[in-house]
Amino acid sequence: MGDASRISDSGVRFGQRVAEKAEESASDVRQKAGEVMDTVRNAANSVKQMAQEGISQAQDTAAQYYRQGRSTAEAVWKTLEKEVQERPLRAVLIAAGCGLLVGALFTRRR
Repeated sequence: MGDASRISDSGVRFGQRVAEKAEESASDVRQKAGEVMDTVRNAANSVKQMAQEGISQAQDTAAQYYRQGRSTAEAVWKTLEKEVQERPLRAVLIAAGCGLLVGALFTRRR
C-alpha cells in the first residue's frame, strides 16, 4: 500500500470519527433542548395554575365583600325604615333639612 492510500484511508477514518462525534453532539443537543422545553413547559403550567388560583381567590373575596356590603345595606335600610315608622315627623323634618342644605349648596355654586 502506498503513502497516498494510507493517507486517504486515514482521512476517511478521521472523517468518520468526526461524523460520529457530530452525531453524538447533535443527539446531546436535541436531548438538552427537550429537557429545556420540558422545564419551560412546567414553569408555564405552574404560572398558569398560580394565576388561576389567584383569580379564584379574588373572585371569592369579591363575592364575600359583596355579601357583607349587601347585608350591611339591608340592616341600615331596616333601621332607617323602623326609625321613620316610629318617628315620622322627625323623619320628614330631617328630609326637609337635607333638601334645603343640598339646594343651598347648589345655588351657591352657580
